[in-house]
Amino acid sequence: MDLRQLRALVAVADHASFSAAARSLHTVQSNVSTHIARLERELGVILVERSTGKLTVEGEAVVERARRIEAELQAIDADLASNAGEVRGILLDADRAAAGQVAPAQGLMLWDVGYA
Repeated sequence: MDLRQLRALVAVADHASFSAAARSLHTVQSNVSTHIARLERELGVILVERSTGKLTVEGEAVVERARRIEAELQAIDADLASNAGEVRGILLDADRAAAGQVAPAQGLMLWDVGYA
């Protein structure tokens, strides 16, 4: 299962046909058909009734989850964009470890410092 397959299925759900889904994805109908057929094969269920272009119950369930996955991917992009001005990394607090204030394993600490 990959994102292209899920996006193809969501496009079919949104546009009610393989051809319209392909246009919305800027590809050809055969690519959409191939993605959905592979997804159906991997999942072992029919997701779209070919005669009507409508989703099956299983197809609706997959589309619902695919929409959540897409929302999470967009959230990642938004999070990274909002953090663009921050410096993130690992800081070794070697002085405290050497002074015996913390055990050597605790001397390695993750610091999250932002510079906007």
